[in-house]
Amino acid sequence: MVALAAATRIAGVGAYTCALGLAPRHKLTRLEYDQSSSADNGGGDFTFFSPAALLSSVMFVDDDGNTARLLEGLTEKIAIWWDSGWWVYPFSSSVGRVRDGSAADQRVMRVAQKLRLDKGDLDSYDIIVAVDGPTRKQALRLLKGSMTESEFAFYEGKIRVLSDFIDYPDAFDKLEPDLKAFAAAHKDALVGLSDIPHAYITRKEEYTQMVAALVLGAAGVVRFIVDMFEEYYKKRQPAPEDCT
Repeated sequence: MVALAAATRIAGVGAYTCALGLAPRHKLTRLEYDQSSSADNGGGDFTFFSPAALLSSVMFVDDDGNTARLLEGLTEKIAIWWDSGWWVYPFSSSVGRVRDGSAADQRVMRVAQKLRLDKGDLDSYDIIVAVDGPTRKQALRLLKGSMTESEFAFYEGKIRVLSDFIDYPDAFDKLEPDLKAFAAAHKDALVGLSDIPHAYITRKEEYTQMVAALVLGAAGVVRFIVDMFEEYYKKRQPAPEDCT
């Protein structure tokens, strides 16, 4: 496996990771859900990953060294609230620079700077979610040159954007009360967005709206994974015996 960028956090789950996750030409759906983002962000096509390994690893990617970490924490919090923490394993990384004080030591930095995103990174996670369209494009640029055109076309569909998940069915309604109340004030303005608005913490109102978008997106990711597992186990239940 290689690094996404210097001082990124890449932590695979090895042999316990689920089968290869998201590929082109299949809709993101609980059953018939059709939420499409803009063409620049990769569309809304997904395939169901296999829940047979009993867990799902999610990699969030940003370009600022901070937003993906927020998503990682929110996703873990939401998964635990839904009693699904053993199914959902979030991670975070960045294609941009990480602030001093949060980076790895210089030896690791020098090695990481020589590395680029390749399909080994993609194979290690079931879902890869870029914070926004520009981050996704930057990640795709890192991929080019490390694989054939046909491989690139396939893996391109695995890197999604967070806005694909913002209005996933039932995700908002099942948030814990505090997060639900926080997100509710911004929900109407955020649903249907093709991308997550970026904001600095010094601009309080805009930053609060961005964090609300992260809450909704993280909830959608968790709800999507939970639905896939529930559907998987429902199909595996034996048919009731005919007692007549």
